[in-house]
Amino acid sequence: ACAAPGVGIVSTVPDRDGYTGAYMEMDGTSMASPAACGVLAVILSRDAAYKALPRNRSRMKRAALLLAQHCKPFGLSTSYEGRGLPTV
Repeated sequence: ACAAPGVGIVSTVPDRDGYTGAYMEMDGTSMASPAACGVLAVILSRDAAYKALPRNRSRMKRAALLLAQHCKPFGLSTSYEGRGLPTV
């Protein structure tokens, strides 16, 4: 539905070989998904109508609508960027 940064993201990695608190550069949807989810969490936290809905399909639909409304296209085909980059 949207795009998010997913290349060259610095992330923590498990302790190994005596190194603790290690970091490494990672790529892919495992990095992009948390970024998009974080933006959506901020959007939802500011929407009183969303918070008032029961925890059912209507709430899910409101979240999807809000995500779509907060996306800004950046010039690629929708097959690459969906509705664009979610912004707060």
